[in-house]
This record gives sequence, C-alpha cells and structure tokens, in this order.
Amino acid sequence: MPAMEAQTVAELKEGDKAPLFTLPDDEDKPFRLADAIGGSHVILYFYPKDDTPGCRAESKAFRDEMSLFYGLEATIVGVSTGTVQSKAEFKRKYALNFKLLADEERKVTELYGALGFISNNPRRVTFGIGKDGRIRKIIQSPLALSHVEGAKAALFQMREEEARGGPRATAAP
Repeated sequence: MPAMEAQTVAELKEGDKAPLFTLPDDEDKPFRLADAIGGSHVILYFYPKDDTPGCRAESKAFRDEMSLFYGLEATIVGVSTGTVQSKAEFKRKYALNFKLLADEERKVTELYGALGFISNNPRRVTFGIGKDGRIRKIIQSPLALSHVEGAKAALFQMREEEARGGPRATAAP
C-alpha cells in the first residue's frame, strides 16, 4: 500500500512542491521521493502500461540517455499501474537502468493528476522536480519521445539557474 505524505492535489503547477510518496520499486523495495530530493533533480514520468510500444520507446530513450541524465544530476523514475513483477520483467527485458514504481492502487498517479480520462491507466506526463522539491517542469504530450527531450531541456535550464544562484534567479536590474 503506497504511503503518501500529502492528501489530495487538485492540479499541480510548475513551482508547486512535489507531493511526497512511497511506492514499491521493481525489486519490491520502497522508493521514497523524499529520499531522492535534495541529492539530485528527479525526473518522474508516468506512463500508461509496461511493455507497450509507446512506453517501450519512452523507457528505452530514457535508458539510452542515462549518462547525460547522470551528468545533469538527475534521478529518473518511471511510474505506472501494474504489479512489481510486471515492472521487474519490463526492466529486465529492455535492460532499463533506472527504477520503475508499481502504483497498483493508482493513488500516486491520481495525486499527480496523471490518471487517464478514459482508462484507469496513467496518461503520459513527466514532472521535472528540482533539488528543492519543487516541480520545475511539467511535460504533457501523447508523444513518448517528447518527454525525454523535454526532461533534458528542463535539466539544462535547472543547471543554468543553479549557476546563477538558484531557481528562478534573475540578473540585478
């Protein structure tokens, strides 16, 4: 059963604090978002279903760009409904090099506003979460590969902002 440190969120926006949660990963170990925040940026992507064409393409694209994501101090985490076993099989089959989380009860998916309108599966949405725990970028597109490109762009932007002295830092007038 997923533990949540936040109640309900009507609609998350860029700048909001990311709702904290705990879900089992593909090894049936608890993943706590709170543990990842601070040490790195987090790219949290929701995908409809394990081992379907779009989800496969998106996950493999994240896998193939992992050295860039590590260099940008990012942790990649995929979330979908389904079982821990399904996540483990998907990860093994495509040699995915990041955690997949099982949201069997759909509570975290719902908390993040990623629950599909027609089905009970997540829709494709990605959250770029800064080291400060705030949502810095929300990518919503049915095109799987646009999420990887959007995540990279968000991380480059976060790095530039950090170099200028923090998120949303602006030059003095």
